[in-house]
Amino acid sequence: MAVERARADGRVRFAGITGHYDPAVLVEAMRRYPFDNVLCAINPADRAQLSFLKTVVPLARQQQIGLVGMKVLGAGRIVADGLAGASELIRYAASHADTVIIGCWTVEEVRANFAVGQRFAPMASQELKELEERLAPRSIDYTAYKRLT
Repeated sequence: MAVERARADGRVRFAGITGHYDPAVLVEAMRRYPFDNVLCAINPADRAQLSFLKTVVPLARQQQIGLVGMKVLGAGRIVADGLAGASELIRYAASHADTVIIGCWTVEEVRANFAVGQRFAPMASQELKELEERLAPRSIDYTAYKRLT
């Protein structure tokens, strides 16, 4: 396999996988190969349809695979719609993942997001649930990157 040859000759140290469309694809890949890392969507709208949080995240934890969350702000739409602030969405995702990737447009956004990381404390289960419930009625609006069910 190409990944194994690349590891053996020192071209790569770690192998990762990512997917936006359907968590079942990532789950199957994780069952077939011992990846070191997985990148998937993690935000409070995720649970409504084809949930990465219900499938990929638990399997990554079980297999001790590093976990990176993306789509944390729902492409900025969740914040723009006023349903949640960037800091609580970052905390939500970071409460599930080892690290998160957040798109930024300005230096001020970078600084604000960095500040959330500096004072990070995981959300309690009740906080997680309340944020998910707040977004539930509009969750389909924030997961357009997923396969339609």
